[in-house]
Amino acid sequence: MMNERTSLPATSSNDDGFTPIMPTDRVITGTLIKYLDGVWSESDITIPVGTKLLALSTHQVIQRWQDGRVVETISTKPLPDPDELNAQIPREQWEVDRNGNCRPPWQLTYVIYLLDPSTCEKFTFANGTVGTRIAIETLADRVAWMRRMRGSNVLPLVELSAKPMKTRFGTKQRPEFKIIEWHSLGGAVVTAPEQPALPSVKLPSSEEDMDDEILF
Repeated sequence: MMNERTSLPATSSNDDGFTPIMPTDRVITGTLIKYLDGVWSESDITIPVGTKLLALSTHQVIQRWQDGRVVETISTKPLPDPDELNAQIPREQWEVDRNGNCRPPWQLTYVIYLLDPSTCEKFTFANGTVGTRIAIETLADRVAWMRRMRGSNVLPLVELSAKPMKTRFGTKQRPEFKIIEWHSLGGAVVTAPEQPALPSVKLPSSEEDMDDEILF
């Protein structure tokens, strides 16, 4: 699945002791993978069902789209307000999305970096949909709970899957990072203990804004 090899970018630690992989001069590290209507793909080739990868870290950027491609990316924190950036661009210059709606040029994009534990091939998934936000927030919440119990050096092995989500257009399939097991940075598999009941976490609806920081 790997068609592009790059060196590991620089790393930096955040407050919980986790050392995330962060992009240097571009967002994509390794191979870009895509998700559409329940199907994961890479270079227009369907990724086999049941593919499992280590989730390394998440990131947020703001990207400007033009003629169906990204022409500018802002990754410096704190990120500017995309609504303020879009207000500076006349609406007649906005493009139309696949649902026939005007799409603001500047979009908040959620990024997750993944690794094949067998080959160390690197992958990036980047998207600005509500479904992507829910998938990444759900994964980040579970990582945070596991690290409270097992320490900050555990990483989830996730299966690229899909999960139904209610939207104003009906039920759609959103991306899902299904946790299969946990690995420590030393390579050992971590078996989760019996978990206490978790507090309820309010996830965003399809109408809610997407402007909060997600890191794990």
